[in-house]
Amino acid sequence: MKYIERQKCVITDSNDIEPLYELKDFPVFIGCTEEGRDTNLAADMDWGISKSSGVVQLRRLLPQEYCK
Repeated sequence: MKYIERQKCVITDSNDIEPLYELKDFPVFIGCTEEGRDTNLAADMDWGISKSSGVVQLRRLLPQEYCK
């Protein structure tokens, strides 16, 4: 899956986001469905922190078509 890379802080527009924590194979949808587990979509969740604002934010975003 190709991620959208966040380059700048959402608050200050500064290019100072440093890696904070990464969760591998995290479920994209968290909830109950009638479908089996084998149909679940998982992606890496990559968190970063902006040095200028202190805001914790996702560094890699899923393309819109996966966020239904």
